[in-house]
Amino acid sequence: MKITIETWIKSDIKTIWKAWNSPEDIVCWSAGSDDWHTTRSTVDLREGGRFLSRMEARDGSMGFDLDGTYTTVVGNELIEYVMEDGRTVSTRFNQGAEGVQIIQSFDTEAENPVEMQRAGWQHILNNFTRFVESSGHGSNVGHENPDMGKVSSKPDNMHTLTPHLVCAGAADAIAFYVRAFGGIEESRLVGADGKLMHAVVRIGDSALMLVDENVQYGMPGPRSLNGSPVTIHLFVDDVDATVAKAVEAGARVTMPVADMFWGDRYGRLEDPFGHRWSVATRQQDLSPAQIQAALTAL
Repeated sequence: MKITIETWIKSDIKTIWKAWNSPEDIVCWSAGSDDWHTTRSTVDLREGGRFLSRMEARDGSMGFDLDGTYTTVVGNELIEYVMEDGRTVSTRFNQGAEGVQIIQSFDTEAENPVEMQRAGWQHILNNFTRFVESSGHGSNVGHENPDMGKVSSKPDNMHTLTPHLVCAGAADAIAFYVRAFGGIEESRLVGADGKLMHAVVRIGDSALMLVDENVQYGMPGPRSLNGSPVTIHLFVDDVDATVAKAVEAGARVTMPVADMFWGDRYGRLEDPFGHRWSVATRQQDLSPAQIQAALTAL
């Protein structure tokens, strides 16, 4: 099955051709989601020449090489290549009065849902469009801001610190976090063996990253370690209801919900994958001095 995606860019074809094929530019825009990036790129742009892009998760947990061989190269017009797994990709560049249209068609693979593949490849095209137009190359963009076009060190939808959980059965863990905490699955990357190489679930305003356990490569989960010393803290609107829902989904309460001296209603639980959670609802806003006095009075 083939998927076709496209974008329009307000720039000239020579600028777009260079940005598309220059390794120093490719590392700035080639990413299928905000939590991945390209760390290095090589390009031998000729028929029979090879290319390679090293794709890695921004947290450094995993990566892979996207590589292949060019089969057709027509300057400023067409690039076709075949990847190592035999899938083919065609990218056509059409100069128009208002800019350049890029139309890309690619063979799907069998491991991931078709719509996920479409979204990932379209994300790359969208990144490329933003990169060219915000780098001062676009016809509708001025040159007054030298910082435009620079890649942010942190995706806009991520906090500086993000938990990354190793789970024996990460797909099941995603289903649990959706049921227990109202999580929303944002992405998943499935390896050839069917295990999750990377996934993101959003709970409230925060992201939670997951990966399948792989003891051989130094990624054991809590069950393999006979427990975890880490507790993930979760603020919710109704701690009692959230804990009850988590228990219904398969969690085990390790500390019943109760009012605490620091102003929160608070409880603890362990999820089915061995990760520990504390769950709380703020009831009073207390100063450090008030909290210390309340502790002393216990």
